[in-house]
Amino acid sequence: MTPPAYPHGNVKPRLSTRQRWNLAGASLTNAVALREDAILLRDAGRLQRAAFAVEACLEELLKAYLCLTRDPNTDDDWDRFWEIFRDHHRKLALLKELEPERTPEEHDAGNRTLRTFRERRLYVDVKDDGDPMTPMGLVDPGEISRESVDRLLAATEYALARELDRLKDAEPPKTGS
Repeated sequence: MTPPAYPHGNVKPRLSTRQRWNLAGASLTNAVALREDAILLRDAGRLQRAAFAVEACLEELLKAYLCLTRDPNTDDDWDRFWEIFRDHHRKLALLKELEPERTPEEHDAGNRTLRTFRERRLYVDVKDDGDPMTPMGLVDPGEISRESVDRLLAATEYALARELDRLKDAEPPKTGS
């Protein structure tokens, strides 16, 4: 028996306005759940995993933002849409649009920290000297602390509210597009 194909990365459908709106809604629903998970993990003192969950929440917010603010027309536009949708680095670049009040330097520093420590928050790796490097032993420039997780949670709370409002305002007619 052949296992079902997992199309991630290969399928690049041209979505209607309604389909993009539905995808944004699904992304926001997942963002809310990830944020709730981050709170539970933070409260249990599992700060590395809480930080990862809140960062995943942020990426889902950025997917919703992409769906609600882009209206691709050409094959090239759709290729770019799906590249951003599925790529961590390209999604994070959307933060400049979502948070215009931050300076380019603040965005670059934050994105660099997110990219650098994303995987390290979950997985065991090996140090140069051969010793294990575990998420629980992670020390980073972002200083994972309850306060840093709380700052991320506060930022996502505000961004979630804004994107949920955008979703309501952008609802297409029930029929057509």
